[in-house]
Amino acid sequence: MSKEFKVGILTVIAGVILYGGVRFLKGIDLFSDTNVYFAYYENIGGLQPANPVLLNGMSIGRVLAIEIVPENNNKVLVSLEVADNIQIGDQTVAMLTDPGLLSDKAVELKINTVNGYLESGDTLRSEVDNGIMDILEEKAFPIINTLDSTLASINILVKGFDGIGDELKGTLAITRNKMASVNTHELNGTLRNFRKTSENLVKMSEDLKPLAGKLNTLADSLNEAPIKSLATEMNATMANLNTTVQKINNAEGSLGLLINDKKLYEDMDQTVRDLDSLLVNLRNHPNRYVQFSVFGKKDKEKKKKDK
Repeated sequence: MSKEFKVGILTVIAGVILYGGVRFLKGIDLFSDTNVYFAYYENIGGLQPANPVLLNGMSIGRVLAIEIVPENNNKVLVSLEVADNIQIGDQTVAMLTDPGLLSDKAVELKINTVNGYLESGDTLRSEVDNGIMDILEEKAFPIINTLDSTLASINILVKGFDGIGDELKGTLAITRNKMASVNTHELNGTLRNFRKTSENLVKMSEDLKPLAGKLNTLADSLNEAPIKSLATEMNATMANLNTTVQKINNAEGSLGLLINDKKLYEDMDQTVRDLDSLLVNLRNHPNRYVQFSVFGKKDKEKKKKDK
């Protein structure tokens, strides 16, 4: 047996081992048969031959070949090699997806059976899943752009604060100079006046203490006063007064009769008027009612003679 023949045999064996190892690492049984299915895509997004075919996250095959079909609007025809023990329903979808950020593209089968199963060589329905990068491009990139704008605004604001800080430093320096230039003599005078005012307030407080004591005594006296008995007596007096008024209104007693008897009132009024007329007549003609003389006896004798 020549060396060339031995080398050839070893090369074939190594190739078989390498091929089997690759298929084994991809989860394909070396001793099982496979079926081939096809799917068309507008864009495969970097899918490569030997990329996995997944079912529920598990590798059940691989991408066998990729080619462009000019007569079908330049769509990409992907050949999928799947283990023959997997039954592919007639409505199964071959979805192009990204399993993860660091993973290669893969084709995931969404098994759906309505009218039976497909056979090797049939074409699957195809869809493209929005991968993680697409989601990031759709969701995260606008947020990143917004953050960039926000950071730019913050930088502008910080620069504005730098200017304000310089202005504050200048203001503090001016204030410090103003305080240093204050007249110490005037400040001491103000402090003395304040101290004197405080002493006067203390003295006034001492003077008010006796007045406060008197007010407390007055309050104690008011608390000890028989206010309750006084209120009781006032209530009794008011009750008696109400009783008297009721008796007058009911013509009870002399005062009640006088007030409520109209005839008696008119008689008394007439009597008062007659008495008033009599007094007026007596004032105007007193000699009609009273006769007197210093020499009363002579007058009487003269009257007798006249008779």
